[in-house]
Amino acid sequence: MFTETEVFYYHLENVGVSRDEILDKPEQFVDALHDIFGNGAALIESAIISEISSQNTGSTAEQSLVDVLKSIERRAK
Repeated sequence: MFTETEVFYYHLENVGVSRDEILDKPEQFVDALHDIFGNGAALIESAIISEISSQNTGSTAEQSLVDVLKSIERRAK
C-alpha cells in the first residue's frame, strides 16, 4: 500500500515535476497542484504558504506560492 505522500509525488512526477525540482520549477509545481487537485489547489497553496511563513523564512502570507518558492531558492544558493 502507498502513503498519501507517495501517491502525491507519483502524480507530481506524471505532470513533469519531481520532488527535487519543486524549487527549480515553482510555476510548474503550482500548475501541477491545480492539475492534481483542481479547485482545492488554492487551499493547499495557502496551507503551504502559511507553513513556510510560520518558520520565519522571511516569506509572508501575502506572497504567491511561486514567489515564496523562488525566494527560498534564491536564499539556498
